[in-house]
Amino acid sequence: MKQPLAFVRISDLARAYVGWSKLEPRPYQQHYGPAEVQHDARRIAIANHPLAQNLLDTLPKYMQRLTGNIVVKGCFDGLRIVHDYRLGEDLVSLVEFKTTLYDASDTTINMAVFQLQLYVWMLKPYIEQRGLRLHVRHYVEVIHRQTGELLERIPVNEDPHVEEVIWELMSEKDGITTSPFLPKEVKA
Repeated sequence: MKQPLAFVRISDLARAYVGWSKLEPRPYQQHYGPAEVQHDARRIAIANHPLAQNLLDTLPKYMQRLTGNIVVKGCFDGLRIVHDYRLGEDLVSLVEFKTTLYDASDTTINMAVFQLQLYVWMLKPYIEQRGLRLHVRHYVEVIHRQTGELLERIPVNEDPHVEEVIWELMSEKDGITTSPFLPKEVKA
C-alpha cells in the first residue's frame, strides 16, 4: 500500500528543531510587516551579480523537495555569487535573514542555522540543474528590523545529515514511513 504524502514547511521544521512548537498542521498566513520589508530590501541588495539576479528571477519563489513520502516546502531568503579564484568559477552561497530590534537569542540563531541548512539541502538540486555549484559556506544575517543595518553575520556549512534530522522530527506524524536512515530491524 502506498504511503500518503506528508507536507511540512521549513519554518515549521526549524521551530520544532529548537523546541518552539510541535509539527502540527497550521494554515499559511501571508503577512507583510517591517521584517518582510527588510527581507525584501536585503535580498535585492546582496544579489549584486548578474548571475545572482538571474537565479532570483528564474528559481521558483516557493520550492519543495521530496524525501521518502515527506514533501518539504519553503521560500529561501537570498543568495550571493562568490567567485572562487582557486577553482576559477562562480559559486552560489545562500543567505538566511533574521530581523530583530535587539540582539538575536541563541535559540533564534540555532533555528536560523538549521533553517539555512534545510534550504541548502532543498536548493542543491535546483542549483546543480543550472550547471552551478554551491559554495561551502553560507550565512545567517541578523538585521535590524527598522533600519536594515547588518548586526551580525554567522557562517554556516552544509549539514550532510540534515535529511536524517527531517525524518527524526517527522517521525511522530501520521503517515510517515519508516525512516530510510534508521537501521532495518534484524529478524531473529
